[in-house]
Amino acid sequence: MKYRKFYSVGPVGFGKWKRIRKLDRVSTFLNVREECEVNIWDISNKRYRIAVFDEIDNAVVYGRDLAKNLEIKFLERN
Repeated sequence: MKYRKFYSVGPVGFGKWKRIRKLDRVSTFLNVREECEVNIWDISNKRYRIAVFDEIDNAVVYGRDLAKNLEIKFLERN
């Protein structure tokens, strides 16, 4: 599996593809800005932020669905 961080300024953008190790879990938690983040963790505990939601319920639904599709664990945190 691969992922890419993509940065853009107007119509110009760039990014580099990187390989992800075996995935371990999906987690949600509330950050210091009161936003709920959805993260994927690999087996070496590297975190990949996938999405940020204003509503916790939306993040939990998204995280559960993502974990189900990737066939990995889901952890809900506050």
